[in-house]
Amino acid sequence: MQVLKNILLNWVLPVVLLFAGMAGLQYLRAPDVVTDPGGLAPGFTLMNTEGLPVSLSDFRGQDVIVNFWGTWCGPCKAELPGLNRFAKKNPDVVVLGLAVDSGDPTTLKRAKKQLGIQFEVLESQKKVGRAYGVSSVPTTFHVDPSGVLQHAHVGIITPLGLSAWTR
Repeated sequence: MQVLKNILLNWVLPVVLLFAGMAGLQYLRAPDVVTDPGGLAPGFTLMNTEGLPVSLSDFRGQDVIVNFWGTWCGPCKAELPGLNRFAKKNPDVVVLGLAVDSGDPTTLKRAKKQLGIQFEVLESQKKVGRAYGVSSVPTTFHVDPSGVLQHAHVGIITPLGLSAWTR
């Protein structure tokens, strides 16, 4: 009986408290997105690495993952292989990487190639980050086919987490 009590107090309780703390931190860091009364995600039109405009509204009717990241951000770079795997495994889901403070389309095109990014990369603007309430990167959002913002996650997101959003 004493062994069970020690396991509960020394192992189970700390793990439970750790996960509760992490969940609370995620809740406190959640972005404050400015949506319209219907919950539509803030629209944007940004330049891709080919210098062409891409709008969120171009993808109405499809699930869209919007990932704010930076070429200078270590956790963002660590997240890229998972985003690539998700994009490859889910070709029906649009993945947009909005590069924050990372240079012009030419610089981003070079970074996209060097980092092996296999999804659309766009040059983000501060007003877009503000509209999405982004205070740190990486921050990822899910916009459903009707354009409604469904999910947000601050920090590295896994392909499993993205798959749960888009089922």
